[in-house]
Amino acid sequence: MMTFRRRVSLMLIACLLVTGLFAGRASASGYIGIEGGIGVATLSRDGQERIVNTLADQVMENREQLIAAALASGMVDTLAVHAGLISASDDLGELSGSLEKNAMFARIYGGYSINHWSALEIGVFRTGNFNGSVAVNGGPIDGFSIPGLIRTQGVDATLRIQLGVLFLRLGGHHSAVDARVGSELIGGEIRQTLSGTGMLGGFGVSLPLTSQLSGTLAAAGYQGLGGESGLNYAVATAGIQLRF
Repeated sequence: MMTFRRRVSLMLIACLLVTGLFAGRASASGYIGIEGGIGVATLSRDGQERIVNTLADQVMENREQLIAAALASGMVDTLAVHAGLISASDDLGELSGSLEKNAMFARIYGGYSINHWSALEIGVFRTGNFNGSVAVNGGPIDGFSIPGLIRTQGVDATLRIQLGVLFLRLGGHHSAVDARVGSELIGGEIRQTLSGTGMLGGFGVSLPLTSQLSGTLAAAGYQGLGGESGLNYAVATAGIQLRF
């Protein structure tokens, strides 16, 4: 069932596209830009559990590899495994995840100015890796962790309001959260993807360098990356914009 947040996001994106089709073109002009920076993520407890749960079944299917990996790491006594005190039929406990908060960000975008103060903008963005791990809690290999990471990518559509050198952005995005965990010790990499829509807002300054080229400094907040993953991302960027 479509949530209220998704409905609002889709309606806003649709309104932006329709406005672009019917807006007056007398003062219209286009622009393209690129920006990059670093951001900070927040992941809700529910979101963390949701992401871990998407991986848990596949991880636990590799019970023999998990025990072998714990053995190779020195966490499990070799004699205990060989004596049958620890086996793949044991309850190996539950999984929990941890995630670093910082990751790089890059975005390429293009816009269409409706008039001197407003424009429609569409962009493609991607984050770097949020490194983390998934740990086993309870059971005979309690505390054993497996490296993992999360990264995101998506498209956004915003209404940009220009107020002199200042600008505001409000819109929505459709994005995917790519969660990966594993190593060769557990038989390779396990991967799951969550996708969906969310809201975004931002502000910044556009400083003219030439008649067509500007430098930008901006900040933006992406709410609900991957839809209901519970991952929010705040980013500060610097970039270049070319008007034509």
